[in-house]
Amino acid sequence: MRVEDLKRWHWVLIAILVGAAMSYIRLGTVDAMGEGRSSSLWQFEQKLRQPPVKGHAWLRNIVVYPPLQSGISQMGRDGKPHFPIKRRVTFDLLEPLRDGSGMAYRSYQLYVDDPYTRPINGMRLGEPKGTVLDRLAEAKAANGVQYRYAWWMVPKWSYVLWIGGCVVAIGGVWPTLLNLLIGAGWGRPPQEKEAPKRAYSSTPEPVENAKRSPSDFSQEDLNRLDEMEKDLAGFMQNNQDQDIEQENQEAEIRVLNAGPLESATGQQGEEQPKSYAGEFYPTIAHAPKNSEEKKE
Repeated sequence: MRVEDLKRWHWVLIAILVGAAMSYIRLGTVDAMGEGRSSSLWQFEQKLRQPPVKGHAWLRNIVVYPPLQSGISQMGRDGKPHFPIKRRVTFDLLEPLRDGSGMAYRSYQLYVDDPYTRPINGMRLGEPKGTVLDRLAEAKAANGVQYRYAWWMVPKWSYVLWIGGCVVAIGGVWPTLLNLLIGAGWGRPPQEKEAPKRAYSSTPEPVENAKRSPSDFSQEDLNRLDEMEKDLAGFMQNNQDQDIEQENQEAEIRVLNAGPLESATGQQGEEQPKSYAGEFYPTIAHAPKNSEEKKE
């Protein structure tokens, strides 16, 4: 099957498969998506508490991703190992330039526990309380910190977005564009499907609607049939009249004339006496003439 022979529902099915695969790959590589260096929780928490500098916030473009289960086990407070739930946070941090000419933003990323644990007095962590979204909501109320939640990375919405986008692009736009290119002469037209060959059967197939009732004919058909019947009746009448006329002519009796017959000899003249002679084959040519016989 060629590309030109694919139907629109074929492209829709292909789009669903491609969208599902792309979403699966996207969700599986979420850890490698961020750009920038890793930051510490203490630095992140410190900048959240500081007010803006000359109208510039210390943190901007803060994005919080859905929770993920870490692949590294940690020792819990109960003394048992467990796999903690982490949230990935990306942000831009305002830092002074190395040459001391000013300050600029640089990209960082950070993984925090869920529930969120705030550092107290340096590296010592406090009790887990809420999530990082709750902590950012407090910072927004205090210092006007702006952040957003990466809802498009939630597995449900990720599959919906990728599959829906692929269906629109591959299953909708692409077949229409392909038909336009084929119609403009840039591609081969689709092949017509050959009718399947039927197996030979000695039993004839029934003919549907072989007989038609008088109600199936229109008035025009009935008028045409009347004219044909009249023409046929006139033709048969003419043939019958000709046959009767021919029989009458053959039945006539020829009248004989009772006068004397003319003699056939008078018309042909008198015949001369003939003589025959010859040794082996007597013929007229070998017979002597009368004058010669008299002389002898």
